[in-house]
Amino acid sequence: MKSDVPSRLFQIPELAFLVASHLTKSDISRLMRTSQQMYQTMTLAFYHNLSSSFHFIHKDSGFLVEDSQGLKALARNIQHVKEWDTGIFFFNYYYHASAPFRNNNNNNNKNKDNIAPTAVPLADPPWPPLSALAQIFAPGRRDDVYELTALPQMSLLTRINLNLEWGPLEANCRYPFPDFHSARKTLLRICEILRLLPRLCQLDICGLVIKDSGSARLFTSTMWEMTQLRRLNITLSVRGSYHGIRTLLFDNLPPSIERLHIGGTSSHVLGDYGGVEADNSNYRTMEAGQGLARSITKRANLRDLALDDWQESTTMEQFLSVFTRCPSLKTLRLKQPSAPAGVDGTDIGRICPDLRDISYDGSSDMNGNDKWPLEVMETLRENQMESLEYHSASHCRLDDATAVKTLLRHSSSLWQIKIISPVTSSAVRMILETCKALEVLQISRSTVELCDAIASPWACSKMTSLTLSIKISPSSSPPGTEFVPSYLQEPPTPLSASEKNIFTQLEVFYRQIGKLTGLRHLNIDRTEYSEHGSIVGRSNLRDRPLPGMLILSTNRAGRPGFLDLLGGLSKLETVEGAIFPETADRMMSEFTREFTWICKHWRSLRQPDFLPHMKPRRFVIYEDVAELQKSLKWPLPTSVLMSDTSFSSLPLEIVQLIADHLDQYSLFQCSLVCHAWHSTFESSFWRSVQLSPYFRFDNASPSLEALTRNLHHIRQLETSDPTLVHLLAFHPAALNQLQSLDLYLYDDKTSFFPITDSPEPGIALGNNIQAISRILEGCHNLQVLSLGITDCFTKADKTVAFQEIMSACATGSLESIKLYFETQDPGFCYRNSSRTIISNHVQNYQSDVNQQQRLPSFIALQDVFIRGSTNHMHSSTLAFLVRCPNLVRLEMDSVDDCVLFDLADTLQAFCPNLVELVWTDNTYEDEYIAAVLGSSRLGWRVLKTPWHVGFGPLSYEAVMRSAETLEELKMSAWGSSSSEVRWRFYLDMLCSARNLRILTGLDGQTRSMHESTIEVHAEKAFKQHIESGGGRTWVLGSLMKYLGMQVIGVPRPDVVCRDNGTPLRSWMVDELDDSRRYEVQRWIYEQLGRMTGLEELALGVVDICLEDVGDYMPEEDVNDEGISLTKLEDDMEEDGWLNRLINYQSLEFSLESGLELLSGLKVLELLDVKSTAHRIGVEELEWMHVHWPKLKEIKGLVTERKWAGDGEEGIKVKQDVEAWIAAHPHGIGSSYY
Repeated sequence: MKSDVPSRLFQIPELAFLVASHLTKSDISRLMRTSQQMYQTMTLAFYHNLSSSFHFIHKDSGFLVEDSQGLKALARNIQHVKEWDTGIFFFNYYYHASAPFRNNNNNNNKNKDNIAPTAVPLADPPWPPLSALAQIFAPGRRDDVYELTALPQMSLLTRINLNLEWGPLEANCRYPFPDFHSARKTLLRICEILRLLPRLCQLDICGLVIKDSGSARLFTSTMWEMTQLRRLNITLSVRGSYHGIRTLLFDNLPPSIERLHIGGTSSHVLGDYGGVEADNSNYRTMEAGQGLARSITKRANLRDLALDDWQESTTMEQFLSVFTRCPSLKTLRLKQPSAPAGVDGTDIGRICPDLRDISYDGSSDMNGNDKWPLEVMETLRENQMESLEYHSASHCRLDDATAVKTLLRHSSSLWQIKIISPVTSSAVRMILETCKALEVLQISRSTVELCDAIASPWACSKMTSLTLSIKISPSSSPPGTEFVPSYLQEPPTPLSASEKNIFTQLEVFYRQIGKLTGLRHLNIDRTEYSEHGSIVGRSNLRDRPLPGMLILSTNRAGRPGFLDLLGGLSKLETVEGAIFPETADRMMSEFTREFTWICKHWRSLRQPDFLPHMKPRRFVIYEDVAELQKSLKWPLPTSVLMSDTSFSSLPLEIVQLIADHLDQYSLFQCSLVCHAWHSTFESSFWRSVQLSPYFRFDNASPSLEALTRNLHHIRQLETSDPTLVHLLAFHPAALNQLQSLDLYLYDDKTSFFPITDSPEPGIALGNNIQAISRILEGCHNLQVLSLGITDCFTKADKTVAFQEIMSACATGSLESIKLYFETQDPGFCYRNSSRTIISNHVQNYQSDVNQQQRLPSFIALQDVFIRGSTNHMHSSTLAFLVRCPNLVRLEMDSVDDCVLFDLADTLQAFCPNLVELVWTDNTYEDEYIAAVLGSSRLGWRVLKTPWHVGFGPLSYEAVMRSAETLEELKMSAWGSSSSEVRWRFYLDMLCSARNLRILTGLDGQTRSMHESTIEVHAEKAFKQHIESGGGRTWVLGSLMKYLGMQVIGVPRPDVVCRDNGTPLRSWMVDELDDSRRYEVQRWIYEQLGRMTGLEELALGVVDICLEDVGDYMPEEDVNDEGISLTKLEDDMEEDGWLNRLINYQSLEFSLESGLELLSGLKVLELLDVKSTAHRIGVEELEWMHVHWPKLKEIKGLVTERKWAGDGEEGIKVKQDVEAWIAAHPHGIGSSYY
């Protein structure tokens, strides 16, 4: 049993990869040699990240490509490389070594997967492989001719870190690649490689040289095609205007960029790398404003922006244009910007209202234009800022008034404050007293008065890093007079009154620090700064140690010591500043009581400066320090004996990952193994509690007692039992940890507590409203709330207590809320009622909006789900959305149409970040639907609105306004408009939505009789493309993951009858030009072929739901072989319902029709051609086996092709296909074999 645990452990891919991420390459290599299974498991982790920086090759360097065998191993497994860190040396090697594969890919002559990694000669000049580097730099080497080892393309790369800065070894290499010093040639090679990486999502380039506008255009055009790129980090060297290249990048980078970092200088570039100009090209100076034809004025997806070394002077318009382009910024980092005089930070705060992190380094700006980052904080919503890093070069102090308007305004949300600038001592006191969420505090170039540091208890109990400079006056050990203070001399001198006062204050100060139990980094010094931030007196920290800090308290009079007050700092790793022993040499002997105490209490402490003869490695702690002192002398050995590792000693994140893969029964069994396992798994077992709607607690049941004991472990609770609700209401200690709450109460059943035993007088135990409000008031960390608002939530005046419940919710932590309304409020009648009732409802809604505006906002709420009923909901249930300024996703069902116009105005005015809408209903008119669809400021990113039969021209127009931003679109049964109007809209969407990832009409297994899906008429679309001169081309590209639609209207002269041999009906097919049979299909294939990231392609007909089939077919016609679609079509036609259940004018998917144009779909996993007239045979399957290596299944593959009129040929094709599938049971693609 024991030996079976690791094998099961490493069968979980996520867990195996997590374990491998903590191991070195050597450790992973040793694991791979243990067994064949471990080799297969760890191969992906071993090659996941490739580091190939150039350096001298040492004997034991472990460099992956140091010899030809390493290169061949890399070539065999290069498809596993996802992350690549490299310098320009190996980048050039890879460029030339992968040339055969790039040429083969461009010419489409052979399948690149069939090319074996072998050695190919490289001519003019010859260049050795890396295995010969030792000979290159060895004395007396020979000038031999070597060969390169060919490397396939790393087509699955997701991250590249490319360093183009040359070291002295690379610059002096006598065997350079052709033009390896040319910045222009290097840029061309970079662009060529990047164009072949469709999955790249993170790119870091250091030392990129842009010397003219042509180079800038080449680079930006390449970036534009990288539609999956999310993070871009570039360090530039620019000839001409740095502002010009920055503008080009802003305008021409793909809209998918979420994090952008542009660094570098605008210095004049005289030469190429290393000062060598390899070619004599006449570079033209790049001028600002030379953009490309395409450009993006606003980047809705950009959340993180960093601009470094921006020292070029700019105008106010240029400066503000940076922020105008990025209205959704959350993180802003500026290093040495040259801000124009008079810049107002409030303007930036209004342009970017979602800013949360600001990092500003104005250390080189001596013009005093560095107050604007603080002014930004004054404009943002209260308690929105999370991190501030502020470095100012000016002598203007951050005073109390500024601290109140900026730091105190965000005291509940700031977790990091780093200020390298003069700050008043009272302002630092405000930070310590009010910023309760603070984890990192660094105050430099400022001195804090000791009296201010101890004026009030610190609110920042979560601190992990603290850096302060404390002023202790007068000094207890004046520098330069005597090294040992008077109170430490023998015999000790009694303390004076002033010294007693100082040590009394120091004791309070040290107690404050001792309460920071999560502290990892502590830096306290006694350097004194002037009002302008300059150091007063000497700055040697060893001359001014903190009095009594590293001394244990004793019973001796006049000898203060406070080290024992810091015993709670068990996580402390580093101590810096003036934390030194008060001895003549400022060193601590290992034979003192203080040393023993530190070894026992500060177990995580790394190399401290005051301990002798220790090397800079982790300070190893033993349980028995006395035994350690007897047996060991400094320095400590690099390794210590450790006890056998048990399951309970694994890192918490690994234990949690394992627990997440276990069900409740398995967790229960694990907790019974032993006491250690019980402690490990008990919290995971009780983390999620889900009770059936039919489950009720017995007052004396053991399960209730067990639940009561473990309430503090519960993080997720789902129940409909009022007993449990009231139990939680009177256990407030358990509510602080609750993260998810799902309540659906059906009745007013009273609590199990007798009324006489009420834990707290004044609480009606049978009142669910009060109980739930009490629970919500105690859930300070609640993130997800789901409530079923039923009749038992109705107050005495017959109104719903929704507003009371929402007022009790924590506004700072709630992230998602789901509301289900099933109340039958007699004050309102059914929807679509009289205008009088609608008018009254609108007035109530507007009144509730005004009332809700006065309440605090849900700053973390991003996801809201609302489901109504057939009756009108109370107006407050929608008006609360005005309190959701950061709402991103809204899902609605059965919402009142009488308030839709006001709801649309509310969403547009108060929810600026709303980009996702899921709206399921079918009773609204066109103008109502269009109003809601026009409520997104940034444009919809996700839009799912099935079953809207009222869709019309206004709704279509509203959707098209978001075509550029849409990433996921689901639409079915849209509108009663003609099919001509609908398919024109579908075609407009295909020609406009360049960022689309998912497009589907019916994503289920079945559909109802009235549901329709997306249909594209192939011949009409092709004609429009020709008539427009090629302008009506689909823009869907490599971002696409799922495409579900029907391609109809393909000329198919080979289809001569129906699937049952009867003649085709006129409504089943269109009159088409048969001469364009292959021309139309090849054009459709070209459009689909650009979707290189496509994983599922569903072009088949969705089955009809069996419940609907029963209305048209007798039960005896539905047999084990399925439904006869032709018989169903006939039965429906008799009832006047024309519904094509088989697409006879579909794509053939045959090689003859142009299937080879889809060879780029390398990640396709599923193809659906169900109920279509396809011609996929064995020849096509062999082609798919090679070119679609990940294809798992083809739905609707097997068919007898009865529609072709040749029964015998169709039966033979069916038998051949079935035999081929039987020979390939694991999948169709080659990756499964």
